[in-house]
Amino acid sequence: MGNKRISLVTGGTSGIGQATAVELASRGDYVLFTGRSTENAKKTLCKIYDRGGSGEFIPCDLSDPGQIEDMMDSISIRHHRLDVLVNSAGISNVHTMEEITEAEWDWMMTVNLKAPFFCCRHAFSFMKQQHYGRIVNVSSIAGQRGAFFSGIHYAASKGGLLAMTKCFALQGAEHGITVNAVSPGTVDTPMSRTEGIPADGIPLGRAASPEEVAHAICFLTSDDAGYITGETLDVNGGQLMR
Repeated sequence: MGNKRISLVTGGTSGIGQATAVELASRGDYVLFTGRSTENAKKTLCKIYDRGGSGEFIPCDLSDPGQIEDMMDSISIRHHRLDVLVNSAGISNVHTMEEITEAEWDWMMTVNLKAPFFCCRHAFSFMKQQHYGRIVNVSSIAGQRGAFFSGIHYAASKGGLLAMTKCFALQGAEHGITVNAVSPGTVDTPMSRTEGIPADGIPLGRAASPEEVAHAICFLTSDDAGYITGETLDVNGGQLMR
């Protein structure tokens, strides 16, 4: 891989994750990405190659900490380093408070909060040795202001991800590791279209494209953002102003 950074993007087969994997690869990183669809993984790889980049798909069930560990062991053996981690994989639904079952609550927390924790913890083992690392967690406006459309369990998981980002940022600072979050508002992704998330009331008048969120993520992984850590970068078209 030469001097290329090794980047890992979870949820890289669609939406924000796919756009981020493609953008990082186009900027010169060797991009490893996970996802649930082998067919969509092929589409991501085609987009990466079309932009002159390089990368590979790593099948991994992120709900299983054992599979995350196996994935990280494989990265260590094959690439010997990990420079960038983007936790983009996530699930959502619009179930009401009354509709949420205990099993559904647990599943939301497993995918949206527990999986990023274990990915971050394993990434730290690489990055501490390197004295360098960039981690970006993809949260949501729902984790900041509450769930207007998605379920309470989704908002809670994304709010927890923001708190976890700060914890990892504090622990990583002395090792040259920055940890930040990107918090999108409404984004034109397959998930939001399936759930019927409206774009009404956005000051800029439209939903974000996945690429616009990916650009913010890539900025936080760059040397230009080397003095930024523990922060949340809002990409919401003015839906939430602070």
